[in-house]
Amino acid sequence: MLDTVALTEQSIEKWRGRYVDNPMHINGFVGEFAFSDHDLVPEIVQTLVLYTTKYEKFRQVPLEEVNRIARDVHGGEPEFVVRALERILAVKRARAAGIAAENEKNTYEPTLTIDDWNANIGVEVAHD
Repeated sequence: MLDTVALTEQSIEKWRGRYVDNPMHINGFVGEFAFSDHDLVPEIVQTLVLYTTKYEKFRQVPLEEVNRIARDVHGGEPEFVVRALERILAVKRARAAGIAAENEKNTYEPTLTIDDWNANIGVEVAHD
C-alpha cells in the first residue's frame, strides 16, 4: 500500500528552505492571504483546506473559511508550504491512528452455534 505519510514527510524535507527568498513564490510569501475566487487558490492551500474540513469538494468551502485556514497556517512568515504539509501530515497520522484502532476493535470472532459446540466436544446430535 502507498505510504502517504512517508511521502508527505519527504515533501516537507524537499520544501524546507526552498524559495524562501522569493516573495512571488508561495513558500516565500510574507503577506496576508485574501483569495477572491476558488480558481485563484494554489493547490497546496486547496489540499490543506480539504484535509482540515469536512467538505468533499473544494468549491463547497466558503472563501472566508479558505482565507481563515490559510492565514492561520501562514502566520505571515515564509515557508508556508512546509507548515501546510506539516498540518496535513498531522491529519494523516491522526486518521491512520484512528483506522488502526478501528481495525483492532473490529476483529472477526465467529459466533459458535450449538452444532459447533457439540462438534467440539464429540457429541453427535440426531437431526430429524
